[in-house]
Amino acid sequence: MALFRATITRASGTINGQRVEKGMSVEVVTNSIQTFEGKQKIAEAFKAKYGIDLTKTGSFTQYMTIQKIG
Repeated sequence: MALFRATITRASGTINGQRVEKGMSVEVVTNSIQTFEGKQKIAEAFKAKYGIDLTKTGSFTQYMTIQKIG
């Protein structure tokens, strides 16, 4: 398991109707961020922290940087 930080890099505004701001970030623990499970954990973390359902944005990882921090 590894710790990853996902940060929104797109300028503030909306992505398919979901209000996002540049700099919003979450941290998740997962084996791989490239799997469905890893992406689902990111979406769940954003929903829990900000109330944003990123699954409505389609391929939401294109709007963020994801870095391994631990």
